[in-house]
Amino acid sequence: MKNLVVALFFVLSCVVSAQYLTRWGYDPYAYLTPTHGVSEAIEARTPHKSNRMFGSLVNRFILENQDSRIENLEIEIQKLKACTCTVPTITMASKIPTSCRDLQLMGHTKNGLYSVMGSKQVETVYCDFAKPFGAQDFQVLIGSVGVKSVVTNFYVQKNTKFSRRNTPIPFEVETVNNGRAMDLASGKFTAPVKGTYFFTFAGHASFPSSFTRVEILSISFYRNGNKVGTAEVGEFHSDNNQLCPLNFQTSQNLQAGDQVWLQIETVSSGVELYDDSRHLTHFSGFLLEEDFS
Repeated sequence: MKNLVVALFFVLSCVVSAQYLTRWGYDPYAYLTPTHGVSEAIEARTPHKSNRMFGSLVNRFILENQDSRIENLEIEIQKLKACTCTVPTITMASKIPTSCRDLQLMGHTKNGLYSVMGSKQVETVYCDFAKPFGAQDFQVLIGSVGVKSVVTNFYVQKNTKFSRRNTPIPFEVETVNNGRAMDLASGKFTAPVKGTYFFTFAGHASFPSSFTRVEILSISFYRNGNKVGTAEVGEFHSDNNQLCPLNFQTSQNLQAGDQVWLQIETVSSGVELYDDSRHLTHFSGFLLEEDFS
């Protein structure tokens, strides 16, 4: 292609030069003397013939290279059609800042408190943009903000007795259930997001009259089918329908979709988790900290 362009430029230069020389009176064929023959001189002095000669030369160059140029053009068009290149669209303006340096690159210049994304939680930092990046106290951590993407907390109760073993304890009364993560009928709580959750349980065991052995009721906390912990209460020489409290609290790091529940692990004959219209059984929980990692 480069050679073709050079050749065309040379030919066109020759044509223009010949035309201008003839126009201004210069006779490029003056060296032809009569000894060469009058007819040859007349033929040589005919400008139309030279123009036709140069024109034919140009046409020949064009025709000889036209097919190759079209072929090369089609190849380039196919390459463009097959191109899967993507233009980056991520900019600093669309990035969640993770440090004072990110904020500085976004254009922030005023010293003060800012919220940035930490390793797990949103954090509050103090940025001193008057100091160079990397200097001491350029960024000072103040603390965690406690931002949560979803509101999750519940408080449920029972109003009936329950004594079935190895079955999630259902609940009948919904006092609070923000986020709808607690299912009362199944007794299971499903974590909506990854994070740290806090749960607390309180209930009463009802014991029959006993003077010969210890009666027991134990309730365990389960996570995805695995026992985490147990609360247990026992009585000996008890009065009929004697009520004894049992309770526990736990914090759990849960993944989104993890399920937790309560179930009776051990129960003696005649013993039960007691409840009535006074609502003596309580189960509550909430998202303490969301993990954004």
